[in-house]
Amino acid sequence: MKKTLLNNLIFLITLGCLTSCDVSTQQTVKTADLNIWVNENEKAIIEEVIEEWNENHTKNQQFNVSYTIYDETECVEMFSEIYDDNDAPSMMLIDDKDIPTLAFSGMLEEVKGDKKDQLLLDNIEFSLKGSTFESKLYSYPISSDSGYFLWYNSEYLSKDSISSLEDILKYAKDNNKKVYFNFNDGYYLSSLFLSPSACGLDSMKYEIIKEESEDKKEIVTKVAYHTNWNEQSSKGLTVLNYMFNLLYPYYSSNTLVTDDTNLIDGFNDGSIIAAIYDSSVELALKDSMKNTLKADKLPSYHINNEAYQMVSYTGNKAYVINKYASVEEQVTAASLASLLISKETQLKRYEKYLAIPTNKSALRDSVFIDNKSMSVEALEKQKKYSIQASLYVENRYYETISYIVQKMYVDLLDSSELRQLFIDEINKLKEPKVKQENKKNFFN
Repeated sequence: MKKTLLNNLIFLITLGCLTSCDVSTQQTVKTADLNIWVNENEKAIIEEVIEEWNENHTKNQQFNVSYTIYDETECVEMFSEIYDDNDAPSMMLIDDKDIPTLAFSGMLEEVKGDKKDQLLLDNIEFSLKGSTFESKLYSYPISSDSGYFLWYNSEYLSKDSISSLEDILKYAKDNNKKVYFNFNDGYYLSSLFLSPSACGLDSMKYEIIKEESEDKKEIVTKVAYHTNWNEQSSKGLTVLNYMFNLLYPYYSSNTLVTDDTNLIDGFNDGSIIAAIYDSSVELALKDSMKNTLKADKLPSYHINNEAYQMVSYTGNKAYVINKYASVEEQVTAASLASLLISKETQLKRYEKYLAIPTNKSALRDSVFIDNKSMSVEALEKQKKYSIQASLYVENRYYETISYIVQKMYVDLLDSSELRQLFIDEINKLKEPKVKQENKKNFFN
């Protein structure tokens, strides 16, 4: 549910010589009002950064910024509908896993000139890879904590009992507890198929194909996937059977839950004892469960007594600028984004919200080094079994998996019907699809 803040923040900020988005042109432009889409925590960071900036500058130019509060997923969903409308944001905060889809569809402004040079100098390679699509930089990374891992309540589960997904689920069912794992979403479901013992870490990856049109008048851009998930040479179909035969019974008995609406309340009241989720859990529970909340790498699941280590998609949170905003908005947004990704701001964000920095200097600072969060340590343990989502998948993958899972758990296909559907839909994913210039459908 979106929440619009009617209060506009008037802030004073010196941007120096404002230029067009390609600073090499040195074309001076005026500042513009900004519409920024961010989450609640990030809004507070922006306000604090601007307030501190104002205190240190006496000759300033006035800007008007309005906020609309969305989480990162909501931002992308809404933006894809209205990116060229008057109500569209100048700038927004997203997970970088969505950059390929948005950049491929021509919705994002490229980072160029001095801004690009500074980004490349200041930030870790992991965040720069997530910001890049087809060798172009599209975002301003603020944190590198978008991966997921295991959270658990140590009052019920011990370190020795969390290595097996089946053991966690069995304990939960036997004790009338719940475990959160949103395998309805391709972002999380991939953790099963990408296991090195199943299909492999690089077993689902898209390719951009550019071909001359039949009339030879233009270049046609397509996306196709390379994957073995539905082939006999891999264990993808074995994993599918595992989902059907083991996970579905826990799901149908309400032991395994996929809706995170009550995740934090569930941890607090003891009804949820484990979750496969991102670092936001720590911020929400660090006070109320400071003695019992623990984090670790994902567990393994087991087929015929063989362990399959679960794998995590990882990524960054980053600001992106609307390609369809005015030049004045784009330049003003880029200047503000540069303030919001600085070392000082990233350390401030870590102290307040445990957002892991992407700035190399911030990562060497004692503020971070001497106060590493549980999330930092869990992501380090998971690192060997993780891949960067934005480099491997985009919108077509997520839509395909959502459709398959719906047929499995909502339409209740039997195992043979599900197997055939899975084979057919993954084959469709392998077929090159032409880019669609359409707000609602990225591909035909």
